[in-house]
Amino acid sequence: MIAACTLSVGLTGFLWWTYADLKSTLDNLPLERQLEESANNEAAFLTYSIFATLFTIILILVTVTLRKRVAIVVQLFRESASALCAMPCLVIQPFITYFSLTGFFCIWLYVVLCLATADIPTKKLQTLPTDAVLSVQTDGSKVDLPLIDMQLDDDGMNLTQMLTFIHPDNRTVNLADISS
Repeated sequence: MIAACTLSVGLTGFLWWTYADLKSTLDNLPLERQLEESANNEAAFLTYSIFATLFTIILILVTVTLRKRVAIVVQLFRESASALCAMPCLVIQPFITYFSLTGFFCIWLYVVLCLATADIPTKKLQTLPTDAVLSVQTDGSKVDLPLIDMQLDDDGMNLTQMLTFIHPDNRTVNLADISS
C-alpha cells in the first residue's frame, strides 16, 4: 500500500510539473505563435492533474483508514500458513478436484462426440455372386439350383425371406413360399 501511495504521489507530481511547464511555455509565447493543440494539451494536463490529485488523496485516506485492517489480514495469512504446515494434504485437494473435473469433462466430451457422429442404424444387405447355387437334398439325391437373387443380412440370418432360385421346372421360386 505504501508503494502504491508513493507511486501515485510521484505520478501526480509529474502531471502537475508537466502542466506547469506547458503553461509557462504558452504564457511566454506571443498569441499569434500559439497552436490550438498546445492550448488543448494544457487543458488536458490540467484535467489529468486534478483527477490524479483526487485519486491520490482518496488512496492515502483509504490507506490510513485501513491500516489496522491490513494488520488483521497479515495475521490471517500467518494463521493460514501455519494451518497448511500442520495439514499439508490440504494443498493436494484442489489438484484432485481439478483432475476429477477434467476427467469428467473428457468422458462427457467423448460421449457427446460419439452421439454427434452416430448414424441412423440401417440394415445393410449383401448380394451373393451370380454363380451361387442352392444345394437341395431330396430323396437321397442332391440338386444344385442356381440362385437368381439372394441377399444376406450383415449377420447372415433371415435368409428364408429373401432367397429366390430357379426351380427345375424353369419357374422362379422364393424359399419363403416353399417353407410355408
